[in-house]
Amino acid sequence: MKKIIIAIHYISDFFELSNIKGAIMFELYDSWHFRRHATLSDFEKIVSPGRGLELACCYYELDYKKYRSMSYYDIPERKFNGDRFFENKFSGRGYEQYDPVYENVKTNLLSGMYIAVDRSEHWTRYYNPFYFDHNGEIIYEPFIAGLWESSFRNSVMNAYREVLERNRGIKPRPTQKIQYGAPGYTEPEQHAPSTKTLNSRNVGRLLAAGGVYNGNIEGFRKTAEQLGGEALEGYNGVMTDTNIGLGIAAASILLVKNQMAPTDFKGYIGRLKNNKVFLDEVQIENINYIRRPREEYVILRNQFDNSVRKKFLKNISTDTSIKNYLSDEQIGILARGGVPKSWSVHHKLPLDDSGDNSFENLILMKTNPYHQTLNNAQTLITKQLKPGESIDTLWPVPNGSVYIK
Repeated sequence: MKKIIIAIHYISDFFELSNIKGAIMFELYDSWHFRRHATLSDFEKIVSPGRGLELACCYYELDYKKYRSMSYYDIPERKFNGDRFFENKFSGRGYEQYDPVYENVKTNLLSGMYIAVDRSEHWTRYYNPFYFDHNGEIIYEPFIAGLWESSFRNSVMNAYREVLERNRGIKPRPTQKIQYGAPGYTEPEQHAPSTKTLNSRNVGRLLAAGGVYNGNIEGFRKTAEQLGGEALEGYNGVMTDTNIGLGIAAASILLVKNQMAPTDFKGYIGRLKNNKVFLDEVQIENINYIRRPREEYVILRNQFDNSVRKKFLKNISTDTSIKNYLSDEQIGILARGGVPKSWSVHHKLPLDDSGDNSFENLILMKTNPYHQTLNNAQTLITKQLKPGESIDTLWPVPNGSVYIK
């Protein structure tokens, strides 16, 4: 009985962790692309134009000297491994040193032509002008008074109406205002320990994940046998065909929690043919996967195949740390825009969904087993989706620009 109680505590922690959304970096969108690809949860992550410009200086190249030519409406190129904490930020140079790229970004953010989304931070009244109230209605709190405010607000609200309609009118949950002292801040509710019985099939599946991760498959199996019924069925299902439930995912993914940092996911175990493959340093994201229209997907895929992949590989070849991972011959292949043998360039968020061809969304990894394992996960999760359909799911996102294990 004691083993069963311990297992239930382990599983309860696991379910709590599965609700945590991993950080995704700052992103600039033009208003058209934002309307097409945003989810409802993105709106509370929109930052004010001022904050958006600060972060754009960290993550995007805003120095006009780095460009031969650039359209007024073009999103600037993303910096390689930009960082808000250690980045040598580029800023405006004053009127005597006018920089058209910096000024264009500033103006487009103010007017709502660009929309800046920072998914890596919690909502705060200082940076986030939009939030959802207890009825799921979107609320805008003005950040400036002046010529541009209505243009910025209207651009975002028009996008919201379009995304809400795409979501069949289902409104989001209220924004969690966790910042102490912010307007509308409330103390977190205290709940008594739940006595609700967990879905026993999910219990079995999570016991299987725990057994694999802790290297004690037999011990966790005995616990599943003691629970009996659907728990044992769930356990056996994972260990045979890896159909993982968890309520919001259907994929060959065994989520793994980091014992040293219980608020983070450390990696996952996928399946390739008849083997289980463990990938460390992989963030598990909670995403709304929307299958792209095929014509749009084909355009992005052609861009990747014809130019983006080559530029990305040339870019990472200049990173001095890559010498720790690849041979001089392999680095030479990268410098020419080629892919070394047995390696692949992987989209962290796939083009089939809302992923793009930005360098931040790309990673070089071994084809077998890692790239193939992640592709298998995508196929199992999305094979039933038609273009325009969506599913809330957990998604494995590897970190960095080169995945080395």
